[in-house]
Amino acid sequence: RRKPGGGWLEHGQAAELLGCYGIELEPVTAGGSQVIVGATEDPVFGPLVVLRPGSAGQAARLAPLTGADADELIRSAGVVSAPSGSDGSRAAGAAGLRDILLRVSRLAADLPEIAELDLDTVAAAPWGVAAVGVRARVAPCGQADPFLHRLR
Repeated sequence: RRKPGGGWLEHGQAAELLGCYGIELEPVTAGGSQVIVGATEDPVFGPLVVLRPGSAGQAARLAPLTGADADELIRSAGVVSAPSGSDGSRAAGAAGLRDILLRVSRLAADLPEIAELDLDTVAAAPWGVAAVGVRARVAPCGQADPFLHRLR
């Protein structure tokens, strides 16, 4: 309501929004795989969850994600082993990353006003997953196409 024409949220507002979905921001120590987790609202397909490992490409899936979708997103981005992997430490980092992907997916599916969301420097390591920063842009929701099928 504070940005009827859309725009970037202040850092505190974006952090508060993440908190509503159980995603906390905190300092990240070195180590593990550092990625960017994001969401974007596609005009045709609806919300997409995006995983960008470092400077390499990116992988995306339609929201809302299932657990299997999140695991495949992690595998396709080549970040860390999927949670079911045999290496316990890598699997722990992947499980935390999977959790954040599922939370971002729910946020994107619940709030089509979120046109763009980036969790900057998400570190997936054996000790867990943490995000350092967030950017979020809101935009007015357009009229939904009545012939466009959306999963809800």
